[in-house]
Parts: sequence; C-alpha cells; structure tokens
Amino acid sequence: MYDTKLLMAAQEGDDAAFAALFDRNVDAVYDLCWALTGDESEASRLVIDVFTLAARHLGDITDASQIRPWLLAIARHRVLADDNDGILHSAWGAGPPSDPVSDEPLGTAELRRWTRSAGATLALPDQLVLELARRNDFDGDQLAAVIGCDPLEVEHVVDQVEVEATSVLGALVVARQGRRDCPELDGLLEGWDGRPAVDVADAVDRHARDCERCSRRRALAGPLESFAAAPGVIPPPQLRNEVLEGITAHPPSPPLAAIGPSGPAILGATGGRPATTVAAPMPPPPDQVVAILPGVEPHDPYPWALFGAVGAALVVLAVALVLVFTAGHHDRVSASPKAGPVAAVTPKVTLAPVTTPGTIVPPDTTTTTTLIAAPGSRLGLDANQVDLGTTATSVRVVLTNAGTSGTGWRASSGATWLTCTPTSGALGPGGAVTVSLLLDRQNAPTGRFQVRVTFIPSQANGTAVSLLVDGTNSATTTTTPTSTTSTTQGSVGPSITNVSASPSTIQASPCPADHADVSATVNDPAGVSSVAISYTPPGGPIQTAAMSQAGNRWSGTITASSSPGTLTYQITATDSSGVTTTSPSHSIMVGACPV
Repeated sequence: MYDTKLLMAAQEGDDAAFAALFDRNVDAVYDLCWALTGDESEASRLVIDVFTLAARHLGDITDASQIRPWLLAIARHRVLADDNDGILHSAWGAGPPSDPVSDEPLGTAELRRWTRSAGATLALPDQLVLELARRNDFDGDQLAAVIGCDPLEVEHVVDQVEVEATSVLGALVVARQGRRDCPELDGLLEGWDGRPAVDVADAVDRHARDCERCSRRRALAGPLESFAAAPGVIPPPQLRNEVLEGITAHPPSPPLAAIGPSGPAILGATGGRPATTVAAPMPPPPDQVVAILPGVEPHDPYPWALFGAVGAALVVLAVALVLVFTAGHHDRVSASPKAGPVAAVTPKVTLAPVTTPGTIVPPDTTTTTTLIAAPGSRLGLDANQVDLGTTATSVRVVLTNAGTSGTGWRASSGATWLTCTPTSGALGPGGAVTVSLLLDRQNAPTGRFQVRVTFIPSQANGTAVSLLVDGTNSATTTTTPTSTTSTTQGSVGPSITNVSASPSTIQASPCPADHADVSATVNDPAGVSSVAISYTPPGGPIQTAAMSQAGNRWSGTITASSSPGTLTYQITATDSSGVTTTSPSHSIMVGACPV
C-alpha cells in the first residue's frame, strides 16, 4: 500500500515521492551493477542511467509491486547493451597481478564475498542470470521477464547456468580453500595470486577428477549458497544527489534509438567463458521491457483504440452469424420425425502413430479413444514405481504432458546419489521425453532405500507427478592392500578423464553441423575392453554410440535431434574384468538450424 501511494505521488510529479522510491530500490540496483563491473564509478554510471530511464517511463507502471523487477530488467538491458557496444568497463581481473595470497582458508563471510567475486569468471549473461535468480525473490514470471526468456524456459535456463556455475565456482573454492590439504594442488597453484580466473578453474577441475580429496571437497563446497549469501555492496553516499538532481519531473520520453540497441545478439559473446544459456535476442529497450511485466503498460502513440473498436465490431458480427447458423441447424433437427433431445457430443479422436523424437507410439494406433482436454499442463509417467534391485544402476521412464498447453519441467529427488538425465526440459501439449534415472551405488546408503523423484511443471496451474524409486544397496567391502597392486587397482574400474566435445556447440538436425566428436582418456591396469557414449538429444530419446581407440584415447560421434536445446552425454568404460565406470554428465548446446 505504501509503495502504491509513493508511485501515484511520483507519477503526479512529487519529487519527494520519487526520491523515496529511489531509496527503497537503489541498493538492489547498485548491488547488481557493481557485481557485474567490480567498479564503483561504472556501477554508479549504470545506476544513473537506470533511474533516469525509469523516471521518463514511470507513468507506464500500474502495479507498484513490479517496480523493483522493472528496474533490474532495465539494468540488465543497460549492461548487455553497453557490453555489446564495447563501452562497458569491468575492473574484474584488471590491473597488475597482486602478491600471492596466504593459503590460510577464508572465514565464512570472507569466502562468501570471494565466491561472489568469482562469479565474474562466468560469461556476462550467465552471471546476470545467477545474480537475478539467486539473490532476488522473484516468482517465475517475474524472473523470466527480468532475465529475458520465455516463462516456460526460465527453469531450464536457470538450471543450465547453475550447473555451469557450480562446476566453475566449486573448482575455484577448492583452489582457494584446499591448498593446504593437497600437496599436488598446492604445486599446481604455485605462484597463483588468489584472484578468481578461468584458467585456474579449468586446471583445478581437471585435477579434481583424479584426486579423491579435492573431488570430495568440491562436492561439499556449496558455491551457489555462498554466492547467494554474500553481503550486498552499499552505494556511495553521493550517488543519491547525482541521480535526483539530474531528474526533472515528467521529461519527454526519448526515441527508441536514444534508449539503446534492440537488435539481435548472441548471449555469451563476452566474458571469460562461453555462455551456457541458449542464443537469445538482445533485451528490448526499457519502454518495451515494461510491457513484459504484469501491471506495466507502456504508452502507445498509435491509435490502437480505434483498431480495437473495429476488431470488436468484427467479433460481434461473427458471433451473430454463428447464432444464425446455430438456430437454423436447431430448426432442421427439430423438424426431423426421429429427432429426440440433442445430447452433448464428446469428441472422438483416432490416435495416429507418433513419429516425433521422444514421444510415445500407442500400442494400438487404430483404437478410437475419447480424449478429455486437461486444463493447463498435466505431467504423467509410464510408471509410478521402479525397483532397481541389488545390482541395477539405471532405469528409464517416459515423462508425458497430457495437458492442453506446453510447460517447462524439472526433476527433484533430494538424493545426490540418484540423478536424472536430463534434469529439466520443456514439453509441448501431448509431448513426451525419456528420462534416465542413474544410481550411484558407491555413495548410496547401505541396505534398503526409497527415494521419491518428483517432476515439477513450471506452469502455475500445471500438475506435478512423482515416481518412487527403491532398491537394495550392498555394504561396501574394504580390501586390504596386498602386493598384487595391479589386481587391486583393476577392481576399481577404468578411470575416465579429459572428456571433451568438438565443437562445443552444434546445430539441430539436418544441418551439416549437427554432430560433435567426443573424446576421453581411459586407463585401466586390467585393460579396457569397450567404451561407449550414451547421450540424450533435446527431446530425447537416449541413444548410444560406440567409441574407437587410439592408444588410451577413445573417440566417438554424437548427433543432435531436430530440436534445439541441451544435449547431455556420459561415457561408460568397461575393463577386461567386467568392471564398469561411468563419467559424470556433460552437456553441449544445440542451436536451431537456420533456414
């Protein structure tokens, strides 16, 4: 209520009311701009731009609860537009190398600040998504509007970014906190000045794959939680006067060209790492940004009211024609001597074979079935319980959307040793996707276990569905080392390292660039008998491809489906003793095939 009164007063030209709105929101805007630049003067410049543009378009706001997301959406646009124009200044990583820091671990507060500063090693669009999703309490539609994506895709986009951020920031936290515990890591980081850097993250990531101690530390690092809990950065005191003194009451709105570019741009064109988010257009200018937030209605100089009146007249005419036709039809039915009461007719639909990748073909494709339309999205599974028994490590289920509208979805299990591939995605009406459930028996609890996996739609009125996964895990036996070290090592299974895909981004089929070559280093004292790739293109289903050997390097090819999105893959190696090892899940982006 107080924000509404302030907004109404500010729209009427009350400078004190606008100043109060500034005071209530400047901390969030400045904190975001500082995180993206690491520079007080550059962050202040961006804040001045944001509130100047907001003042010019304040009359478009009808819902005071949208003020903060609206301001942050404008800030996001300014940052990306300035970066696209090459005028954004960042202090992260700038300046001469500093002296090496102490290897003493940081305390909780210092580690949180350091982890957030490490976010600058991500591509700028990914850093923006992480900042807006992790450090703000927005609902799904608000978050989608602020980060500039379809509401059905917002969870998928955030999940992609958080997977990349967990890997990069987790490796950097290990570098900063774990040198004293691992002599090999300490030697690897000799001369490092303690600044977060992409090459350091990559080096530690490679090291942690083969170092049990560092791998365990990274799994427990919790970098996203530290990132979210870092204290905000307070704007400088003089910024308030600089903003308020430069704003006059109700200045004329500038032309679109004065606000900033709105042409298409590819996310991830800047920053130390490629962006993990899908290619998307540059966010619209602020007076178009407001249109995608509820309660914000941009002023339109064109006579849409006249067009609307004409459209309404056409609708009335169409309704009248329908009524006339219906009346005539009723008369004909009543005139028939055999006609009785007119009953409601339920549509009959003959199911045809479905050939879209990742969908289900019904057992009998000629059966006439009554379909009842479901409101919104309604997720379903082909099973409500699966039993992995005592030895199985994976099982597949089919997730469907029986609703009338598309939705994004994500899987949640609450157990780190039971994962889903893919973990999220999008399903159109009637769509389906195959999901693999992967059990890590080495880390699963001993004895009987039960885990409920829930598939959650992003649509507000969607229906979730859950699956009960149970099984039995045998106790892990410890073998006393003996002189036959080769046998003991061989029983562990093959080691899979240096997994890479080239190129890192492909296009949807049937483009010529619809495939990638995947390679990995596989070693085992007992000898490697076979290596294969299992991968899930966007839309599924899961596929496998054998890999060929050249020394200890194995390679194979994966091919995208016709849908853009994220392709996930894993490598499974089997040694001559029959022991199998599966690598962690990796992913590459699949872009749309240009027409």
